[in-house]
Amino acid sequence: RIVRRHPDGRLGWFAQRSFVFRRLAILRGSLRRDLGDDIEAELTIEDPRLRHAIEVTRQAVVGVIESAPHARFVAFNIPSPGGYPYELEAFDEICAIDRLECIPGITEALLAASRAGTRIDGGDDPHWNLNGHAIAGRIILDHLRTEPARAE
Repeated sequence: RIVRRHPDGRLGWFAQRSFVFRRLAILRGSLRRDLGDDIEAELTIEDPRLRHAIEVTRQAVVGVIESAPHARFVAFNIPSPGGYPYELEAFDEICAIDRLECIPGITEALLAASRAGTRIDGGDDPHWNLNGHAIAGRIILDHLRTEPARAE
């Protein structure tokens, strides 16, 4: 089921592209997380809602992989700001799919760079800056250059 998050027409176009609206959404998300009003903060890997989300994701990924039998499929995990305990476990479950290569080390490299004093995001904006993209991009590129594709 697809739910439209923005209104149709000109207002929808503006809302989807407006820096102000994006900034408000980021701040709202940060405040919800800080105030404990974030459903993700209460989830565990056993939660039926998360189990359902993992299964739906797994089915979607399998469908895409089956539709292109000769393509190479890679995935990597992008840590949420603040992180949630179930994220890596859920990602590991998705990575068990045949023909899906999961690129390790991005989360750890970003955290290490951040701990070493390298700014990897935009401060209040959790999106990666040039440093974060460069770190992740180097790991992805190295994987694609050095790891052989999984056999079909």
